[in-house]
Amino acid sequence: MFLCLFYLFFKNQSLNELKNLSHPYCATQNRSLEVAALQARYGREKSGHAIEHALAEIASGLVDFGVRRLAVAGGETSGAAVDRLGVSAFRLGPEIAPGVPLMRTVGRKGGDLQMALKSGNFGGRDFFTRALSMTR
Repeated sequence: MFLCLFYLFFKNQSLNELKNLSHPYCATQNRSLEVAALQARYGREKSGHAIEHALAEIASGLVDFGVRRLAVAGGETSGAAVDRLGVSAFRLGPEIAPGVPLMRTVGRKGGDLQMALKSGNFGGRDFFTRALSMTR
């Protein structure tokens, strides 16, 4: 299974259901009013950190279930996922988009992973399709 994580929230899906998916799975959440309300209540920095931490935990749980190919979008989210997964080094591969290579972790306890870490506005609309095709 290939998983894209970018400001993702799973609704009505357990990790066991996700583990059994045989096709790519991407989930996004863009509810600017809800985000604004959370930022107003808890502060922008604290809200962002909580989301990054939650997504890193989701990535870790999915890797524990056997996911070995991850595409993570968002610079801070990518950093949190890399830290939580215990990645200390990457071997760079071909570019998925200018400035965004496909990477393989090196020496990671628990086994190596293929990862694409996309920050900001890098990549076009076909970024995740390209990432999937390059990780097969």
